[in-house]
Amino acid sequence: MIVRSSPQHGHVLFPPLPLSSDAIHVWTFRLDIADWRDRLAPGWLSDDELLRAERSAFEEHRRRFVVCRTALRAILGGYLARPPGELKFHQGPHGKPRVDPARSHQSIHFNVSHSDELALVAVSRQRELGVDLERVRPLDGIDDIVARHFSPAERLAFSRVPPTTRLATFYRHWTLKEACLKACGVGLSGGLARIDVTRAEDHPIRLPDVSGAGAGRDWTGRTIDPVPGYVAALVAEGTGASVTTMSGWPLAPLTLPAAPHTVGATTPAHG
Repeated sequence: MIVRSSPQHGHVLFPPLPLSSDAIHVWTFRLDIADWRDRLAPGWLSDDELLRAERSAFEEHRRRFVVCRTALRAILGGYLARPPGELKFHQGPHGKPRVDPARSHQSIHFNVSHSDELALVAVSRQRELGVDLERVRPLDGIDDIVARHFSPAERLAFSRVPPTTRLATFYRHWTLKEACLKACGVGLSGGLARIDVTRAEDHPIRLPDVSGAGAGRDWTGRTIDPVPGYVAALVAEGTGASVTTMSGWPLAPLTLPAAPHTVGATTPAHG
């Protein structure tokens, strides 16, 4: 059972995180924390989040959800200079989560994806964005998936891929397509086959708007290699954004009895 405690013993402090209007920060962190119940700060998750965790039938699912959600609150709290437990979330028409601006007093956009024991969070001040993360593993019926969800041009390109690179090519295409739908705020209802990523390589590519309400909006997608064995993609509104990968575990607060201090680090991303 997950038990909510009351905050105690001084101030739990996280580094203030600067984020310029043309920047995107991408956090990657693991979810397999053995002592996760002891290390997570009390009082951060809402009653709804705790209830959702309690409903998970398996301990590992409960752990992954709680660690991911708590890390998300730590990250966003750093950018918004707000205590993580005070953040309020609401959902768009197709379930895309957002921070309630009435409580945060600042603009922030974010998106989350997790697969197995890894999670990824992307954050921007002004740009809508979406991310998708997948652990690379063999798939049954990959040709059927391609036939249903890839565009005609993608299907033709995929048929010419050497057998040794088929799986990696599939996941690079799939993550870009899902990240695009998440960025546009339509989810899988937007139709994966409407997105063509045949030109996807290691450089950013232009992608279509599939929201039905964004005439003229530009979207830029790029693949990300977070850790060996995983593939990810980031899609963001507009062009010219600088992308930075963030190092360090976001749930490592400095607990101080008095005056605040700051810590933190970033590592430049490639591409």
